[in-house]
Amino acid sequence: MRARPKPSQGVIFACPDRGQIGCFPIDNNMRKVLRQIDGHRSLASVAFAAGLTMTEMQETIRALVQMELIVPVESEFGKYHGETH
Repeated sequence: MRARPKPSQGVIFACPDRGQIGCFPIDNNMRKVLRQIDGHRSLASVAFAAGLTMTEMQETIRALVQMELIVPVESEFGKYHGETH
């Protein structure tokens, strides 16, 4: 199982399979975030573009990660490789 980072401004996320988005009940904040997630933008940039506070953003990112709709691809320290257990 891949270790999942705690959502922070330094982690960058991507949506690897946009075709699965319709398989999950998503709220308006999730829709806004999914439109902005591109694998390159910081969470702060995505939050600003989506019109969300960082608290709303963290809650939304956490939910999207739990549904496996987005994955971490990079952090402020470089590429995210995760750890296997």
